[in-house]
Amino acid sequence: MNLPRFALFAVLAAMPVLANAGWMPVMTAVPTLSELGLIGLAAGVGGFGAWLISRKK
Repeated sequence: MNLPRFALFAVLAAMPVLANAGWMPVMTAVPTLSELGLIGLAAGVGGFGAWLISRKK
C-alpha cells in the first residue's frame, strides 16, 4: 500500500471518530435517535470509503 492511499485510508477511517467528537458538545446525556443516526451515517460512510479504497488495486 503506497503512502497517499494509506493517508486517505487513515482519514476515512478516522471520520466516524471525528464526527462523534464533533457531536459530543451538543449531545444530551442520552443521545437522541437523530444524533445516533448521524453518527451511524458518518461511520457507514467512513467504513464504505475505507472498504472501497482497500479493494482497489
